[in-house]
Amino acid sequence: MAQPTVFVSYSHRDEEEKDDLLSHLGVLEHAGLPIEVWNDERIGAGADWKQEITESMERARVAILLISRNFLTSNFILKKEIPQLLERRASEGVTVFPVIAKACAWKRVSWLAKMNVRPKNGIPVWGDNGSHVDEDLAAITEEVADIIEADLRAQLKGVEAARNYAEIVEFSEHILKLNPDDEEVQATHEAAKSTLAEIDRESRKATSAVEAVDYQTAVDSWNRVLEINPDHSEAQKGAKEAQRQLDIQACRQQAKDAFAKRQFDDALNQWRELLKRAPDDEEAKTEIARIENLLELRQRLKELDEAAARGRNAEAVRKWKSISPLLTEDVLATYDRRMARLTQEIETLNTTIQNLKTTADDRDARFHEL
Repeated sequence: MAQPTVFVSYSHRDEEEKDDLLSHLGVLEHAGLPIEVWNDERIGAGADWKQEITESMERARVAILLISRNFLTSNFILKKEIPQLLERRASEGVTVFPVIAKACAWKRVSWLAKMNVRPKNGIPVWGDNGSHVDEDLAAITEEVADIIEADLRAQLKGVEAARNYAEIVEFSEHILKLNPDDEEVQATHEAAKSTLAEIDRESRKATSAVEAVDYQTAVDSWNRVLEINPDHSEAQKGAKEAQRQLDIQACRQQAKDAFAKRQFDDALNQWRELLKRAPDDEEAKTEIARIENLLELRQRLKELDEAAARGRNAEAVRKWKSISPLLTEDVLATYDRRMARLTQEIETLNTTIQNLKTTADDRDARFHEL
């Protein structure tokens, strides 16, 4: 939460009066109100003092002008500070307090004569030998406190509408420093603290669940946070990621179940779906390659079986020699026996063909002898 700035504009010839004012405003700071009372003494050595003053006026919610003859004859104040403050008063509603510090012809200054000055009776604060300085400055300080409180209440309504519970607690605490007996703000404060505690519990529960790879619990906890505050950015990200991990878990388990049932096409589809959700998942990459190889081998074994069934033994043996190094031991043992039998049949057939060829050659030789 940005601290409201109370900007004090004064002539350096009125240092003592400025110090009295700062002392009274300091009561608000020490009471814990979120305000910054700014005057040019806060400008650090070597800083651009004109820029510092300009920036502090831009931040100001309240401006107090210590009016005296010294103030009304300062070129810098009249040409730089007053125009900017009056412009912000007109366009942004900044409260400007002209405080009549010492007797001067302030009513003859057009921009000042139009304004409500303090004290309200127009009697200079440091007039009458300073007999009412503390009363006047205390009253001004109370007005500043009222303005800050009104701002805090307006901002409290805004953060309540946005369900920003941390800021609800912060703003209500500041208001209670000004009005400790405000029952409505007390109730708002306690309700927001209770809600923050619940959000914290569910957030920690979700974080622990993620560490334990219990993504369903994480999703449930983050969703509970989002029920309380739909704009909770951490819960939005956490719920999305936990759901993604939960979907990945489901794909992984379905892929493994399908593989165990030798439903290789279904397993392959599940691993591919997982890889869409987690492109760097090494297990998915490995299993996809493995299943694709298995499906290819299954197709080649099917072609081998068809060749053998149709008596194309030589073709079947050639196919077998090309794929046998890729098979698992159980499949290899089964097909080894079948291929050994086919090989034997091929050798027997070759022997028969050779015998027939030899017999034919002998007949041809005898025929020529005749």
